[in-house]
Amino acid sequence: MHTQSCQSSTKSASIGNLWTAATLLLLIGVVVEAQVNGGNMSQTFPPDQNSQLIANRAQGPVQQALGSPLQRYQLASYRYQSVNGGVNYFMKILIQTPAHQLQYIHTRIFQSNLNGGQITLNGLELGRSAGDPISYVFMKLCQ
Repeated sequence: MHTQSCQSSTKSASIGNLWTAATLLLLIGVVVEAQVNGGNMSQTFPPDQNSQLIANRAQGPVQQALGSPLQRYQLASYRYQSVNGGVNYFMKILIQTPAHQLQYIHTRIFQSNLNGGQITLNGLELGRSAGDPISYVFMKLCQ
């Protein structure tokens, strides 16, 4: 009888641990979902004067990341997300390098609320198309 209650308590502990792990994974999933699907990310906008200025300020870092000068660099659309310390801009940009045809890239550009609105290129995705929706850009670039 003692062995049976020991097995029951082991099963209860296992179920409790499984429940705790499932709850933790659910909470992590909610946090990641908010970040991935743009917790408070704006709708998509066509370029305007401010967004074009931000895109232009990031052209040098984009060229450096690609390792090539750009013959064409044109903002197609953007979204933004207010975050602590500034704003993330998710931009779809039409580019052309000397070695490639026209292609779209997606970028994540952070504009600081401090330091005179300093711009940092935090993500870059190649091989996008005109019809691809702008979403969170994860790829970190090495500086």
